[in-house]
Amino acid sequence: MFSVKTVRYGVSAMAIVLAAVAPAQAYKHLGTAGRTFPIVEPDALTEIKEAAARVNWEKVWDKQQFPDKPET
Repeated sequence: MFSVKTVRYGVSAMAIVLAAVAPAQAYKHLGTAGRTFPIVEPDALTEIKEAAARVNWEKVWDKQQFPDKPET
């Protein structure tokens, strides 16, 4: 009939095919449930960039004890 080796390869091949196909079917749009609202909070990355722009980096670097001060 079939050897154990042949069955293992068949099962492995089937697992690979299922692993490739399953995610495509799992990520379908299920619609919208309930009311939705716009996002009103500010973007975190934008806030971080704005805060970093307000820092006096020369003063910060001068307080640090580095062997070589990086070029700004």
